[in-house]
Amino acid sequence: MLLPIILLQNCETGEKTVYDRRDKFMASFKGGQWAENLLFTDAELSVFVLSQDDAEIEKAAGEARLALGRPLVVPAESSDLSENEAESAL
Repeated sequence: MLLPIILLQNCETGEKTVYDRRDKFMASFKGGQWAENLLFTDAELSVFVLSQDDAEIEKAAGEARLALGRPLVVPAESSDLSENEAESAL
């Protein structure tokens, strides 16, 4: 289930927002184009609906990333954590 990882909100007009928690990617589909960041006001977002359809979520996130040239890049785990674990093992 992608819902806790990627949030997709849709509007009846076809506009949408995508937020991917893995790399904090945010995009909006407004006026027929994808743009990075949130382009909608709170009032506009009040009519959006959170999608729970994994296929729809995956498709929208993929379209946004492709259109904006932003492939998923998940940061590696902090090296500090590995060093601390190694020290505590000594």
